[in-house]
Amino acid sequence: MDRPQDEYFSSYFPRLNSAVNGCINWSWMSEQLVRFITAFDDPCPGAYCRIALNNYEKVYLKKARVLAFEADFHPFQSGLIYRKDPHVVYVCTPGGAIVVGAIFSEDSIEITSLSAVAERFFSVSRDLEESLSSRVVFTPSGLRS
Repeated sequence: MDRPQDEYFSSYFPRLNSAVNGCINWSWMSEQLVRFITAFDDPCPGAYCRIALNNYEKVYLKKARVLAFEADFHPFQSGLIYRKDPHVVYVCTPGGAIVVGAIFSEDSIEITSLSAVAERFFSVSRDLEESLSSRVVFTPSGLRS
């Protein structure tokens, strides 16, 4: 027996596209950043921001996790790579830190090992505004431009 959905209890959230809606807001706390990056992880290209490597190119972050019991970083430090090892980078966030396990270029080339301590991940206001103001629409044949 079909019955209509009770609109009082309904919710609708539009679909997202990594290339448009995946811009990272570095003012968010560690847990929020990790949830956001994870939401755009595989099979998607990743959540994106920019870094000074190669002329402030757009990079995609994946495999993030909260680094528990790390320093309480100031919001001005947010996005700074403060430590790295051969496989991950450690990034300051307001009130904590995250570990990023994979960084990809726009060409889908992993560049995690090219990152350097004291480099900063950042998002320009143009990217953040587009991310928040765009609503993507998918049709049976794919993304509608």
